[in-house]
Amino acid sequence: DTFIAQLLVNIETMLKPKTIALKDYTVIFSVPQIHPKVTDLANEDMYKFMVERALRSKDHTASITVEPIVDTKSSDEKENKPTASSSESGSERDDDKKKKKKQKSKKKKDTNDLPGNKAITHEISCLHKKWKCHSTLCGGSHCYIHPEERNHFLLSHSHFSLWATAILKGEESATLTKPPNHKLFDMKRPSLSPVLQRRLDAQNQKNTPVAPPVFNFNIGNEVATLFRPFTPTAPAVAPIPTAPMHATAPALAPTTTAADCPFLLSPLCCAGPEFSLDEFCTVYELGDAVLKRFEENCYKKSSALRFVTIQELKDMGFRLGEIAALRVAVEAWSI
Repeated sequence: DTFIAQLLVNIETMLKPKTIALKDYTVIFSVPQIHPKVTDLANEDMYKFMVERALRSKDHTASITVEPIVDTKSSDEKENKPTASSSESGSERDDDKKKKKKQKSKKKKDTNDLPGNKAITHEISCLHKKWKCHSTLCGGSHCYIHPEERNHFLLSHSHFSLWATAILKGEESATLTKPPNHKLFDMKRPSLSPVLQRRLDAQNQKNTPVAPPVFNFNIGNEVATLFRPFTPTAPAVAPIPTAPMHATAPALAPTTTAADCPFLLSPLCCAGPEFSLDEFCTVYELGDAVLKRFEENCYKKSSALRFVTIQELKDMGFRLGEIAALRVAVEAWSI
């Protein structure tokens, strides 16, 4: 109730509507780096899910977007409402009624009645039924689930329109269970850095209408305690670092090659964006065994990888193939 009250206050301040009702707005949220995909804030369970994800972020912040729902019923009723003059004769009124009936019949012909649009609408309806998400942990209404990896990929109206159009081209392009080969369905593409994402958004907004207002709420521990009691836990004991703790890896001689570098991150590179090691291992497909060894040695963030040496990886039990995969992943992650 407190969150809804704060949300209505922000809506009144930003939009200044005549009447305020939460049912007239669509509320969606995302948490940077922790939960980047946009999810509907439809009920109390999704609110608890948002709070839990926001508390895992560094600054405890969630991005909430409020979009007004446009009601077109009133305008349609005004257009279709018949008018008659009191001075018309009986025959003139009959003629006007016939003309109005013809006009109404013409207005009722919608573009959706065209054969091509009917086929696309039918395919979209079939896709909606096929890929309706029943998972309570996902938060999306429709998701494509990979048959092997079992990952949830959130589907929007753009995905469904593109998918339905590809199905009409033939089975070689797409089917009800196989999405088209398009960049919108690239599930393995890693997320862009925040700076690059902001630049792309600014470039795209030049030719698009003004986006709906976004309200950012700082969700602290006082909100989280409404749903679960706070139980302090003992801090994890970090391992004693063997490498010098400074901003960058120590400089090596110019003749040293990347293969001879004792550190996992080359001194010629800088650390990339910060992830949790869980996200890092998922994005670069390192596997659960690599993540488990890092967790056993109390590594939590990707920023700590710039201090790790190759010898330390061997001491932790990493195999040669895992070390090679780590070096490739760190090289791709670095700037």
